[in-house]
Order: sequence, then structure tokens, then C-alpha cells
Amino acid sequence: MKRFLTWALALILALSLTAFAEGVNGYYQKGDKIEDFAAALSDGTEVTLYGLLAEKKAVLINFWASWCQPCRMEFPYMQKAYSQVSDDIGVLALSVEPTDTAETVNALKDELGLTTLPMGVDENGVSARFNLEGGIPYSVLVDRNGVMCFDEVGAITDETKFLRLFEAYAAEDYSEPRLLDDIPKPLPTAEWPSVDAFAAALGAQEMRVELPEDESVWPFAIGADGTGIRSTNGAARGTTAAFTVKLNANAGEALAFEYEVDCKPLYQGLRVYVDGEQADEIAGTRSWSTRLVKFETDGEHTVDFAFQRDEIMDGEPFVALRAFEKADAARVAALEAARPAAPKTLAGDAATVEVAEGELKKAVLSVKAGDLSDSAEYDVVQNGTLTLRVRIGEDVNEDLAFVVDGDNYTMLNELETDENGYLYPVDLSISEEASLDGRAIGVCACIIDRGEGLYLSDALVFQPSETAMDALADELRELSKLYAEDGDAWTIDWAYADGSPKQGTSAAAEATAEYRIRVTDADGKPVAGAMVKICDADTCRVETTDENGEVRFDAARYAYEIVILKAPDGFAPSAETFVMPEAGGEIEIRLEEA
Repeated sequence: MKRFLTWALALILALSLTAFAEGVNGYYQKGDKIEDFAAALSDGTEVTLYGLLAEKKAVLINFWASWCQPCRMEFPYMQKAYSQVSDDIGVLALSVEPTDTAETVNALKDELGLTTLPMGVDENGVSARFNLEGGIPYSVLVDRNGVMCFDEVGAITDETKFLRLFEAYAAEDYSEPRLLDDIPKPLPTAEWPSVDAFAAALGAQEMRVELPEDESVWPFAIGADGTGIRSTNGAARGTTAAFTVKLNANAGEALAFEYEVDCKPLYQGLRVYVDGEQADEIAGTRSWSTRLVKFETDGEHTVDFAFQRDEIMDGEPFVALRAFEKADAARVAALEAARPAAPKTLAGDAATVEVAEGELKKAVLSVKAGDLSDSAEYDVVQNGTLTLRVRIGEDVNEDLAFVVDGDNYTMLNELETDENGYLYPVDLSISEEASLDGRAIGVCACIIDRGEGLYLSDALVFQPSETAMDALADELRELSKLYAEDGDAWTIDWAYADGSPKQGTSAAAEATAEYRIRVTDADGKPVAGAMVKICDADTCRVETTDENGEVRFDAARYAYEIVILKAPDGFAPSAETFVMPEAGGEIEIRLEEA
């Protein structure tokens, strides 16, 4: 049953697209010529693909749905890019949700400020010819020849990526179809300094510096005082800044250098290669520190430095380097002796995550649906505090390993230690939301996946609070309404396995309130099936009134804004915004007959 619930919870957040699939053989592939089709836009106009291509140099077709949060995230970036290229590029953003209407689309456009983006509903089933099995949003670029040249599943949340994609097809001399697997990467906006100035900034005596000839490789810039270098590609996602140093050294000697870094690991960081083999990785957050790259043989050695900027991460990561020196064996020994000893209490390359401070208590979430029942166990944090200890084996490189905690990544060498391991204080304030799988924290072996497997440890999984458990039970109760048959009530609750009472405090109770929205007709009779949008400062969700014309919810105290997103047949749409009392309570919304 848990497998069913997992699937069902995913369904409530991103509805299944199987209704749109027709089988692999019927899907367009890159290089195929797209047949003409017509589409109705939400402003009442109708366009055709080839009608647009007669005026534009390419058309972006985007398939989406009103319930799709990644689609909502993508649209503002698409709008910004489209506003700059609309003379040359056409856009058709078509909803594949059968219940979406022109009114739904226009409400979304108003909500997100999509003033000029051409949007509508796929009433003609165009999406059936495209492979949407990977999910939505799904974008397709059709060039002026009518050929499908590019497709991508997932939200593009970068205006410049849209612009680079459009630029690839807007050139005046474009003729033959250009099939792309990826959006072209941004080209450098900074120039390389001279080789002599670069070598001087590094302090690279007895070394030869080589700068790349590849025009797509980003430069390192020299510091304002003429010393040290810093990567310039922090704001340019999916790019690499690189250079090479060559020097003669004996086995046991090393290239020593100082570095400063502010860069999340996992997908990005500075890679260092010695004679073509990767020797080191640097990421995390650290002020000026010393690093060594050792040589195992005598002779000339080539050391390549490549700072890789990820496609996904936010921020502007960087690495800075200075004080290059060839360190002899004695200097290497002195530098290594100056490093604090790493606590390594396990054998081999193992790692574990355990509770150092705080308490986890076993809880059971129970689900009963008719004659079926099932349960799932969770460890719940007590008293709002938790510090974990990471233990590592003697073969683990503490300079490469890091803690993975959702979207937060922390290098082990940045954490405080005790005699048994590395101490990771968990920020419990960032994860009060419902999660069927719980919050997982584990340890990775290296900053960038080398294809050898990332994870060193099994994740420690827990629910951060009783509030999170309550939210999970509430979410499942709402989900059950989609599947419960008439008279088949679902019972969903949780309790501690040892029978101890929940800690729930009055402060926690005061932080939430019960809200009720009643939708009625002009005579005060309940209206079922009205789609109600409920928004706070950060998010919106959609609920449907029940047979009593009501939507009820318990939530954090807030003056929620309420809009009737779609009125049932026979009633006029309403664009009015209503506001819930912050302290909780109810409002009544009356609909006029159409």
C-alpha cells in the first residue's frame, strides 16, 4: 500500500500524462518534419504552425498544465526572453490538461505577468504526436524549415538559456536544420590576460603557464592588486574556466598553491588533473588555504585546472588561486604536518551518519481504506534540536567528502569535529513541509561524480517535527478524497510506537488556524465543483468545493487570498479576490448565474 501511496502522492503533485501517449512509434523525433496544425490561443485568435513560420525564423512549442509547478516556474523566464525576440521567434504554449480552459490560461497569465506570451489549450490533440512520457513542461524548437531541431523535458529557469537557443536559429544565413542535444553554452564575456601577467599573478616561478585556445573556455582574471587569479564564469551556468601549468618535478615533490572558494559541491567545483589523470577536487566555502598536488614520478608534469560551473545551482560560485610553488619533499612533509588530524574511526572507505545530540523517536503512520490497511514507520525529531555525527574510514579523503542534506551540501573539512567524527548541526527550520519519504542526510565521496558512485553512507532518514508528521497526515487525507469510493472513508493518523503522547505545544496550536470557504448561488445554496485558488505570499494551490459547496483546510495563520479559478457550468466566472481572516474562520462567496 505504501507503494500505492507514494505513486498517488506524486500524482497529486504532477498528474499522469499517460492519456497523451500514443506509443513510441507515433512520436516525432529530432530531424522529423512537423505536420501543420492549428491552435486556439486564450485571446480568442487561432494560429497555425506554418502560418507562424511564414513570419518567424523558428517556433518554440511548449506543453504544460495549470497544475504543473515547474511549468509555472518556467514561464516568467520564457516571457522575458520572448519579449526580446518576438519579431523573429514564435511561441505556442499549449496546456495539455483537459480541464484547462481559456479562462484558466488567462488567469495564469494575469497571475504570472505573462503579458505577451502566446498561450492556449491543446484542443486539437497536438501533444499526442510528441513524447510527453518524460513529463512536462516539454519544449520543442521547430526551425524555419518545419523541422524539429531540439526538445527538452523540464523547466528552463534561465532567460539567457532561452535566448541562446533562439539565437541558434535566428541567423539570417540559416539554411540546413541544426539538430541540438543541448542549448548552446554561453561564450566568455571576459578576455584572457597575457601569459606573462598570468604567470606572475600565480607566482609560478620555474613553471610554464599555458592558456586554452578553445574560445568556449572562460578565463581566470588577475586580482586588482596584480596577484592571484579568480574564475570569471560564476554567473554563466554550464561553463568551464581552465588553464594549464607545466613544471619539472621529482617523485615525492608537489605543486603547492593557496586557494579560496565559495562553491556548492556535487555538480560543480575545481578539478585538478596531473598528466591527464584527475588528482583533486575543490569546492565548499573556505578562505585562503593551502593545497598540495603530489607527483609520483620524475620528469615534466602537466597540471590542468578546470573550474566547472553547474547548469542548475543558484548563486555565483568562484575559486581563486595564488602562491604557486614547487614544494620539495621536506616542504611537503612540513605542510602535511601542519594540517589538523582528521578523525577517522572506521575501516576502509566506509561512512556512517549517527545522532550526536538530540533524540529521534519511532512513530507509526497508519492508513486504513475499507478492508485494506497499511503503515509506515518514521523517526521523529524531539524538542526541535538535532546534531549528527559523520564517521569516516581511514581511506576516505576528508577534503573530497561532503554531507548531502536536501539541496544543502557541506564539505566535511568545514565542520567542527570531536574525537569520533564530524559534527553536522541540522537546521530543522527548513523542512516543516509534508514528505512521504522524510528528510534524508547522507555522505558523498567526491565533489563531482566520476562515474564510480557518489554515496559513501546510507542516509539517515527522519521527520523533522511533529508538525511535519501532522502535515503528512493532512496531505494524505486530502489525497484520499481522489480515491475514496462512496461511503468508503479513509482513516489516516499517526502515533508514537511506544504509546507516548505527542508533544504538541500551545504555541504550535496558536500558529495554525482552521479556514472554511463556502461557495453558494444567489439563493445561498451550496455550489459543488467550483475550483478555488488559495494563495499566500509564496505559493498557490487549487481545491474543489465538495457537495456542501465547501473547502476546508488547517494551515499557518495568514490572510490567504481566494479566487474562483473556474466556476461550474451555469455560473458566471468571477475575477474578484477575497481575503480570509488571518486568525481563521470562514468566508462565503456567491456566484452569479451565467
